[in-house]
Amino acid sequence: MGKSKQLLTIQGVSLLEHTILVAKKVCSPVAVILGSQFENHQQVISHLAVDVVENKRWSEGMGSSLKAGLSHLAALNPDAVIVLVSDQPLLTANHLKALVEAYQVSRKPIVGSAYSNTVGVPALFVKEIFSKLFEIENAEGARKVIAAFPEQVASVAFEGGEIDLDTEGDYNAFIKGTS
Repeated sequence: MGKSKQLLTIQGVSLLEHTILVAKKVCSPVAVILGSQFENHQQVISHLAVDVVENKRWSEGMGSSLKAGLSHLAALNPDAVIVLVSDQPLLTANHLKALVEAYQVSRKPIVGSAYSNTVGVPALFVKEIFSKLFEIENAEGARKVIAAFPEQVASVAFEGGEIDLDTEGDYNAFIKGTS
């Protein structure tokens, strides 16, 4: 994109802030993993009460960020974590609550978001799955674990989950469609 997509603005806040604000309505603690442009991103979210984790290996891929965040959170011994990305502008607290509710009903160790004929993030993983997340390659993401254990996955429809803002064109189309 040529610039930080996490700092693109939607509804008056950056995508990064939007994701954090949504997560804070459902999750505690919230850990934010920052890599490229660490200082710029940290400054933008400095007013939010979150755990900031610096991933110095960010250039190796999203798996390295996932493992950095999971290492931080695993030390707190949670029963589960919800993994998010910051480029899904239609993310809502209601969707995250639905992931938790689907876990409570299904008792499946993985609850993912269903969109565009796939199941991906946001996704809830119980602590028994953490070791599988630590095993992924740095260039891979949580979807690799979701796909590897389909019998252990429940899913929740995520209307608009396929919308992610990876390019300037994606962003412009999204803004044009919401104005």
